[in-house]
Amino acid sequence: MPPSTMSNNGSSIPQGNLLSTKPIVLWFHDSGTYSNQDAVVNPDHFPNFSDGQLLRIHIPPQQQQQQQQQQQPQQQQQPNTSVASSLMSSERPPLIVKAACVDRDAIARQQHLQISISRDIADRLNLRSRIEVYVELIDPSVAALRHVELSFKEQYLGRSDMWRLQQSLRNTCVYTDKKIVFAGVIKVTVRRQFSEDAEVRMISNLARENYNTSMA
Repeated sequence: MPPSTMSNNGSSIPQGNLLSTKPIVLWFHDSGTYSNQDAVVNPDHFPNFSDGQLLRIHIPPQQQQQQQQQQQPQQQQQPNTSVASSLMSSERPPLIVKAACVDRDAIARQQHLQISISRDIADRLNLRSRIEVYVELIDPSVAALRHVELSFKEQYLGRSDMWRLQQSLRNTCVYTDKKIVFAGVIKVTVRRQFSEDAEVRMISNLARENYNTSMA
């Protein structure tokens, strides 16, 4: 990951190809909206964004601490030093998503929207809506997975099914326990992904997929 500097308010600013040097308000959207995109960006706010780019979303430590304090009110009964130590020890890695441009109709309805991620991802990572983040534009090679494990239950997948599923997942982003429906009938779950520094990563053309099946 790139190094960071400190802003005037004390937050850490990543030193990469940023979407904006100012904090960006992170919204959430429900599954089924925005054509089931994992993330969408308002190009009116960020003309340097192109449809389909990969983004690395950095959540500043201050935002993480505020979020965890709200989620764990009982920790406020502990000494301040203990709380700070507990919060800093669980600092989360950045989030990587593939984003699309918001359509014009959505922009007309939500002109203040800057960037939004799927609520499924937000719930998975236990994120709070409307936090301020820094967003970095990254090269796909930085986020590429080398190995991902998928599982399916009480289904038969032939080699041709696996090949078509494999092709459909190329250049998409996944996270552990993500549910995937292919061709309306094939249902698989991401069980493991082999990466070190991000919750969500991209399946590249070189990634290997393993398939596990189980019966009820």
